[in-house]
Amino acid sequence: MFSTINGARLLYGRRQGFNRVWAGLKPYILISKATAAEKILSSSKNIEKGRDYDLLKPWIGTGLLTSHAAKWHQRRKMLTPTFHFKILANFVEVMNKQSYVLVRQLEKQLNNTEGFDCTIYATLTSLDIICGKKK
Repeated sequence: MFSTINGARLLYGRRQGFNRVWAGLKPYILISKATAAEKILSSSKNIEKGRDYDLLKPWIGTGLLTSHAAKWHQRRKMLTPTFHFKILANFVEVMNKQSYVLVRQLEKQLNNTEGFDCTIYATLTSLDIICGKKK
């Protein structure tokens, strides 16, 4: 299925930056150019989540990622100042350090033929970054 979707994107999406594919009775829009994504993402009209997000709600609850448009917009407005580039600049050093630690941990799993759960690594790295302090 991935090959079919990727083939459709390569065949039809290069010029326009987007195209529609069908998965059974469900249409999907594939975006392959930043200019096409910008038009969609900058719209304040089209911010309702797709049905696929409903599959995540039992797992992660109704938060910023899965909430409906009005709730998402309200929460996003509260969080936006937190992620201002000047504030995030203070965390670059700790993000680099913790990313290096993450890579070293993941390297230990390279020969693991049975697979592993990367969620714990991502969670711990996120917590290390949030709790980290700039020197």
